[in-house]
Amino acid sequence: MRVDRTSRTIARYDSIATDYAQKVKKGTPIHRLEMFAKKLIPGSKVLDAGCAAGRDSRVLKDFGFHVTGVDLSRSLLEIAKQENPDIKFVYCDIRNMMEFDKNSFDGIWACGVFHELDRVDMRKVLLEFNRILRKGGLLFIRTKQGKETKTKIVSQDVYSDIQREVTFLSKDELHKMLVDNNFLKDELLSEKSSSREGLWWINAYYRK
Repeated sequence: MRVDRTSRTIARYDSIATDYAQKVKKGTPIHRLEMFAKKLIPGSKVLDAGCAAGRDSRVLKDFGFHVTGVDLSRSLLEIAKQENPDIKFVYCDIRNMMEFDKNSFDGIWACGVFHELDRVDMRKVLLEFNRILRKGGLLFIRTKQGKETKTKIVSQDVYSDIQREVTFLSKDELHKMLVDNNFLKDELLSEKSSSREGLWWINAYYRK
């Protein structure tokens, strides 16, 4: 039986959950979180899509937002729940989030999860993001920038030594995906990684 990419990704993260949860804290994108927070009304409802062990959920909660974190790694979610009992965490596939009604959130934070998806699934996710985000709501996507047209196997990572399947995007490609799914650009920025040589991030702030 063929194991699909998502199942392989979940298995990888489940296998390193404890170690990954500790190491990833060192890479908290605090500047991006602060920019995201400034663009939202205090007390907004925020979804942390691909929350892993709750690193960014914790920061968003401390900023005063009502946060829900979702992920498909049960091992990482268990850590998130143990370390953050005041935050709601849900086992959920961001390609099909029927757990949430239309217009449920004022903001969606999707940091480091988009490049885990195939391009066809990226479009499914954007449809779901648009469905559950309120009119005028803010979407943030942080994903790996590159020119590869196919998924690339990457083994070098500061947080683990597992092989990962990464879909790189250009800024233009991500922008087109977002516009095609009825999002409007607020800011679209490239940023050189401070921890990984040769890696660039795309930081996209878009409105519904």
